[in-house]
Amino acid sequence: MIAGSDAHPLEGSDPDKCYEIMMAERATLISARRESEDNLIKNIITLSSGLIALMAGFVGQLSVDFSIVELGLFSFSMGTLVTAVIAGMAESYFSSKAYLAQQVMVEDFFSRKISDFSEPKANKFVRISQITSFVLFVIALISLATLAVSLAKDNSNVRQAEPTSSSATSATSATTASSSPSTIED
Repeated sequence: MIAGSDAHPLEGSDPDKCYEIMMAERATLISARRESEDNLIKNIITLSSGLIALMAGFVGQLSVDFSIVELGLFSFSMGTLVTAVIAGMAESYFSSKAYLAQQVMVEDFFSRKISDFSEPKANKFVRISQITSFVLFVIALISLATLAVSLAKDNSNVRQAEPTSSSATSATSATTASSSPSTIED
């Protein structure tokens, strides 16, 4: 309500005209919401697929020795990414079914077969698959980040160990070189 006034702004307006305007606005908002939701799932599918290919290529080209924990984390990450893609594809399927059910309801409403709208059952599955896809994608990113930190830590330990082994090799070579001249003199 507007302060100082008891009347609703639409008071006295043509109800049919108000209904048309409301339905047009509602359709625009629903369309925008659906497009936004669809884009989210498309992005998750694209990013997950890309990460799966990237991880497979990364592991294929490098001879990384995974510890048992790292192997488990890698497998878990790949599994959650694959499941996120499957959930995203399920969302697209259920979304299509929900749109069709809503279209039928609109047609039934305007042909006066029904007098009100109810939410299509497929919408429940759309929401479940959207949430599942999003949550699994986030979990996969967290597990991949954990794996990357673990591998980076392992790699830094290998780099620190290399100078020690090189130093030992250099010391052995120096000892061999210094003993060689004395052998020649004998």
